[in-house]
Amino acid sequence: MVDISQLVQGLTSFLTPFMPYLVTAGQTVAGDIAGAAWEQAQKIWAKIHPKVAAKPAAQEAAQDVAAQPDNPDAQAALRLQLTKLLADDPTLASELHVLLTKALTTGVTQNVSGNENVVVGRDQISGVGFYQPNLHAGGGVNQALGDLTITNNPESPKQS
Repeated sequence: MVDISQLVQGLTSFLTPFMPYLVTAGQTVAGDIAGAAWEQAQKIWAKIHPKVAAKPAAQEAAQDVAAQPDNPDAQAALRLQLTKLLADDPTLASELHVLLTKALTTGVTQNVSGNENVVVGRDQISGVGFYQPNLHAGGGVNQALGDLTITNNPESPKQS
């Protein structure tokens, strides 16, 4: 069973940099975020957007994050709305878990600032993370916990 709270934290952290482009249909994506990360964000958003669009509070929260991606209150409102949506649809939660796990293990580079952000990659990461998709095969999954950085070799964590 998918942990909705962790999933929502991961979704919000991953999608936030893309929200201005995802919410405003037809807007051209800046070259610095185009590529694999953008493709994964589009897949995730395509899966969740119908539910968001059907609920005015969720749609407003998404628009607020698109307008103010660095606003922690806007991000919290989106997390709350996504939590409600996914708690009512475990199938969608499972599908999003798979998509987010794939997005976080494809060598995506994320630049984040603020508190309670997730930064996950294939080789090494830093930051504070909460979403751990429980993947241990292939390229591996990393999660930063406080100042402890865990790389693909979980037996040799390094202090950063």
